[in-house]
Amino acid sequence: MNVPSAVMQKDGSLIFGVSYLNHHHAKVFHAEYNRDVLVYYANLTFLPFVEMAFRNSGPLNVPGKAFQVDRMFSARIQLLKEYKHIPSFVFGAHDFLSTSGRKNPFFGAIYTVATKHFNIVKNSLGLTLGYGFDYFKHNQFEGLFGGLTFTPSFLPQIKLMVEHDSKVINIGSELILFNRLELLGVLQDWKNFSGNLAFKILL
Repeated sequence: MNVPSAVMQKDGSLIFGVSYLNHHHAKVFHAEYNRDVLVYYANLTFLPFVEMAFRNSGPLNVPGKAFQVDRMFSARIQLLKEYKHIPSFVFGAHDFLSTSGRKNPFFGAIYTVATKHFNIVKNSLGLTLGYGFDYFKHNQFEGLFGGLTFTPSFLPQIKLMVEHDSKVINIGSELILFNRLELLGVLQDWKNFSGNLAFKILL
C-alpha cells in the first residue's frame, strides 16, 4: 500500500497506473494547498531482478494559481530471491535523481526490505519487514515498517493487507481482474481513503 515489499513483478512486466492520495497522506507535498494528490506512473521490471519506475504527482483542484508538479524516479534491486526457508530481500530508493538533492524530494526514500510467504491451510500469508533510512529532508517512511498480506485459497484474486508505514497503521484490499487489471483501496490511519488503478502487460 504505502510501504514497499520485496515481491518483484515477473520479468518483462510493464505497469501503468494512476493513484488518488488523500491529502493527509501527501501533506508534505504542497502542504499550503491542503489538497488531495493525483499520481500517474509507469513501472518496468527487467533482468528480472531490477524494477525502475517514474511517477508524476500533482495536487488536485488548485484554482487560479500555478503549482509545482513533483516528478520522481525510483529503482529496486532484488538481492535475494525467496526460497523455501529464505525470504526475498530488496534494496530500493525513491527520488534518487532529484535535481534539488536531499532537501526537496517530497516522497524520497532509501530502504531495505524482506518478504516471506507461508502457506496456511492452502491460504497464502505474506510477512514483510523493512527499514527506511533518514536520508532526505522528507522521507516517505523512516525507521522500521512492515505489514501482512492474506490471500484466501477460495478467492485468489483478492488480497487483504495491513501495514505499519513507520508512522500510522493502514488497512486495505487489492482486487486483480483478468491477471491484468489491479484495483487497490486503502484506509490510511484507518480513516483516510486512497486508491489505485493499474494495468499490467508482459513484454
